[in-house]
Amino acid sequence: MYEAYRRFCQALGRKPQSINAFKKTLKKLPHVYQHGSSSGMQWHGIQPVIHL
Repeated sequence: MYEAYRRFCQALGRKPQSINAFKKTLKKLPHVYQHGSSSGMQWHGIQPVIHL
């Protein structure tokens, strides 16, 4: 997810936040949390928005 965010910022000509700052920002969002599983860390409560 961070990589997609980084590409999005680059497409807009903006400097992306560091990965740690990105994680801190996500943790501040309501209903968004990170959970560890056997396959690694996963974010919950985030859905992509597709603009047509």
